[in-house]
Amino acid sequence: MNRRGFIGVAFVGIGGFFFPQKLKASINQKFNIEDSIKIKAPARRKDKEVIELVKRYLEPHQPKDGRYRLEVFSVNQIPDDDWYYVTVKPDRDGIPHYDVMDRLVLAETEIESKEGIRVLLVS
Repeated sequence: MNRRGFIGVAFVGIGGFFFPQKLKASINQKFNIEDSIKIKAPARRKDKEVIELVKRYLEPHQPKDGRYRLEVFSVNQIPDDDWYYVTVKPDRDGIPHYDVMDRLVLAETEIESKEGIRVLLVS
């Protein structure tokens, strides 16, 4: 077998086909791999709770001049996904999209940093 073929077998071995159990156990123990795999997903919150949370964090970012208000409509969460997708729209038409998006991004960032919840506010 040439040198290149031997290296290929070595990589296949490392990939798990020929990986000895004792070596695998020692690597898991040394690097605490088993502990990192057992991390639980955060508990899911109820839709009402997420809506109230988003409303609370959107309040400081509502326009001060009262031109419009951002309203929360619905929450969706894909199973096995830790993101909440929340529909937020201005109460009037004709509002510049960049103005709305800036406010949504600020609220998203605050929610994730202070509450530890991943929320995507969609207009």
